[in-house]
Amino acid sequence: MRMIGMLAVIVAVAGCSRASSDAPAPGEMVALWDGKEPGRMRVSVEALHCARDSTIELLAFDDDRAVGLAFYLAGDSLSEGTLAVVAPSQGPPPRPAVAGAFRAVHRDDLGGYLGREGEVVIVSTAGGVLTGRFSVSLTERTTMDPVTVRGAFREVAVVPAPEPCGRRPPRAAGEI
Repeated sequence: MRMIGMLAVIVAVAGCSRASSDAPAPGEMVALWDGKEPGRMRVSVEALHCARDSTIELLAFDDDRAVGLAFYLAGDSLSEGTLAVVAPSQGPPPRPAVAGAFRAVHRDDLGGYLGREGEVVIVSTAGGVLTGRFSVSLTERTTMDPVTVRGAFREVAVVPAPEPCGRRPPRAAGEI
């Protein structure tokens, strides 16, 4: 009986330490994904605000993997609450909403995934920093393989995107 009690304590402590290791530090994103090659990453992340398009791009890169969330704002700022993930479309995206993207190298193949559904919960926007969590179902653009990416970001500073940002005006004939 005593051994069972000790085992329960060890399992509980291990569970607590795992849960805390999944929490991002300030300025970080933690992402976990399933699919044909499951994995995880913990990286520094940046949030770029493009006032021209009323968007914020949250971008995380780790070697041969990347996670991106594009927030389409209804006004000039992001509010706390739940936002739906929208699939790419030909027309302008609904606002407010989020588009998701995931990139991973599988052996010699680069897989680019686009979000089709999910949600992002913005927990805090205080002081110009974003904290939240997300779950996005994506599909690889050529093979249609599915993947789900879940994670969280914490206290990510929102900074102005370098100009020119957002949608570019059409080029004049002869311009490169």
